[in-house]
Amino acid sequence: MRLLHVLILISFSFSMDVVTIGDHVFLDKDFFTKYGKDEWSRSDEKQKDRMLNDYIKREACAIQAKSIGFLNDPSIAIKLRDRSNMVMVNSVYEELVAKPLVSKETLSKTRNNIKVEIDVSHILVAYKDSKLQQPPNRTKDEAFLLAQNIKGKFESGNLFNELAKKHSDDPSAQNNGGSLGWVGWGRTFGTFQDVAFKLDINTISDPVLTDYGYHLVLVKEKRASEHAELMGEELEAVVYNASRGTVSHLLRNAAASFDSLKLSNAKVEYNDIALSKIVNLIVDEKDRKKISGQYKVDLVSLFDDAEDVGVVCVYNNRGVGIKWFSQKLRGTPSSRHPNLENIDNIKAAFNIILLQDIAVKLGNKKQIHSGGLYINQVKSMENSLLYDTYLKWLVNTAPKPDSLLVSQYYEKNKEEKYRDPVKIVVREIRVLNRELADSLLLEIQYGLNFEEAAILYSKTNPSRGGLMQPFSEGKYNEMGNVAYTLANGDISQVIENLDRSFSIIRVEEKLPEQYSELKKVYTRIESLLIRESQKIAKENGVEGLFEKLNIIINPDFFNGAAIEKN
Repeated sequence: MRLLHVLILISFSFSMDVVTIGDHVFLDKDFFTKYGKDEWSRSDEKQKDRMLNDYIKREACAIQAKSIGFLNDPSIAIKLRDRSNMVMVNSVYEELVAKPLVSKETLSKTRNNIKVEIDVSHILVAYKDSKLQQPPNRTKDEAFLLAQNIKGKFESGNLFNELAKKHSDDPSAQNNGGSLGWVGWGRTFGTFQDVAFKLDINTISDPVLTDYGYHLVLVKEKRASEHAELMGEELEAVVYNASRGTVSHLLRNAAASFDSLKLSNAKVEYNDIALSKIVNLIVDEKDRKKISGQYKVDLVSLFDDAEDVGVVCVYNNRGVGIKWFSQKLRGTPSSRHPNLENIDNIKAAFNIILLQDIAVKLGNKKQIHSGGLYINQVKSMENSLLYDTYLKWLVNTAPKPDSLLVSQYYEKNKEEKYRDPVKIVVREIRVLNRELADSLLLEIQYGLNFEEAAILYSKTNPSRGGLMQPFSEGKYNEMGNVAYTLANGDISQVIENLDRSFSIIRVEEKLPEQYSELKKVYTRIESLLIRESQKIAKENGVEGLFEKLNIIINPDFFNGAAIEKN
């Protein structure tokens, strides 16, 4: 329920059109909602081509899906409603729980630093009570004195990266010399961040205490961040997003308190008799399924078919039952259904859905749905749903192969795919001791029955007299290689295996080369051809959109990035 982490959608100050698809113009802020500006700037030309191509395909498919009328499909409308409700729930928790925890002081500090990035390194000197996974056995005072000593060595001319490799308790220092690379405000927290962003270039800090120990911080370079040109609401969105991490440890408790208050205000009351009936329903269904070897219970089907158990709970003077609960679960895979085998679990599951219901109503009351964040997220979610639905629709248009096509494929690929090579059948006596193996071989040569010896002594397949499944050349390493040098009835010398066991084998039969019958591989070939047909239908359908819809790319933004249509 407490889906507190909400992605802050970042737009950029000077909007520029990126691509036009039909009558739809997509701006840089639309594109960077899908692909972050930082991700884009780090990508090479080939990666940018892929990103652009993917973006155009997704948007084009969504446009086409709308024109076909997919939004009028009741099943899609239900999915859209449910996902929009989850966006609303997230938005409510963000607005009413997370944002109030971020202080004005934190926002101000972030605003002052967000437009700069620093290339920073550190040396960590931990102590036995620090949060390091394997802290050294030194006291806090000893760690402080050691950190001071290391600082003195740097100021005396020692290289920082060499000191980090020698002294830092950060395991990664051995590879990176203490470098954390380029970081922006909000990527690190607490006193470490405060000190690092105030440091002059090539100046080492005094020991900085965090939960992990004492840090010596060095800033090697500074530069403008990707947010350097942001202003107004766009800047404030980034400032909040970067500040939010400072209160992440408070959010869980704050969310729990918020939930408790909402349930209290809603005056939720449960009917224990109805709850007991639900438990009995589920237990009886599980017992019934166990008889047929099934263990999963589809709660939606069970509750839809069950007799009404009465009002399960009342909230805000409204009574709800298992039919209401079933409707809320509809569309959720049975593997994700909650465990409802006791009353407490049922109450917890109902509470989650009640809280979602209450949050949606609260969000509508506070008109969160009119905010840009909510609108952008719902739009993005809607396009993703339409894109996935359109691809499935294309797949369903694929023609299914007939028996002639299956036969033709079989004949064409018979030699390469459906030919069984010569196989060999052997009996094996495998033991763990060389002396025992030598002794058994000698006894077999003097008349001991091979099969009986395998039953008595072999560590593998003793119940089958050492008989192995037929295998082809190249299998079982040395033992398999030896087998293919023997004729029917031949017995090998003692073979030493890779696992240091010892084998004696007798060749029972060499099976000739043969072909799998068409009827035995028919279903496999048919499934393969269906997948290929579906792939072609999907690719041709998307390719057709590039020809059907007029697509214009702004070269000023993409710097001449090439578009691949497939």
